[in-house]
Amino acid sequence: MKKILTAAFIIIYSALNAFSQDVIVLKNSGERIQAKVTEVGITEIKYKNFDNQDGPVYSISKSDVDMILYVNGSKDVFIEEPATIDSTKTKNENSGNTANPVYTVNPSSNEELFNQGQKDAMTYYRGYRGASSSTLLVSIIATPILGLIPAIGCSVTTPHGRHLMCPNRDLIQNRDYYTGYTMRAKKIKSKKIWTNWGAACGIYIVLSLLSS
Repeated sequence: MKKILTAAFIIIYSALNAFSQDVIVLKNSGERIQAKVTEVGITEIKYKNFDNQDGPVYSISKSDVDMILYVNGSKDVFIEEPATIDSTKTKNENSGNTANPVYTVNPSSNEELFNQGQKDAMTYYRGYRGASSSTLLVSIIATPILGLIPAIGCSVTTPHGRHLMCPNRDLIQNRDYYTGYTMRAKKIKSKKIWTNWGAACGIYIVLSLLSS
């Protein structure tokens, strides 16, 4: 029993580390960088490439970043705010501040679109089927412990691309709608996957009892 628990712990720990990814969305191009964010500073963001987390630390200016989507489903949206001008300073002193704009986190720039994205994900998103089915089959055939690998790996990743199954291609380009849609889709996928894993555990136990 102790060996089984130890093996399960190693599998869970390895899977979590392997699939824990953040997504950095660039402002101008919309490019999405699969990364592990290590630090969000005042003017720059430091990260490691998701495919090489033992490699070097890279940095990128906040002015080039639209948002960060974290593995836990939260997000940081960055907007540029002009530096506060102190009326007691001279014109030359104030003009020096404009060269260093301040970037702050905007918790919700359009809550209505964010909420609409969440509602639409509940209606249209069905991209979890492959992941949930794989978890079910692996857990039944190869034991629930091995089934933890696809279960954890798939449940912590955020759906993207064609797997989102959003019917409105124009609306999904909006960052607030996209964030709301993907966050809800991830929750739906995770729930379906773990429901199937639980069902597989029950089936595996019943089959084990019948064959003994």
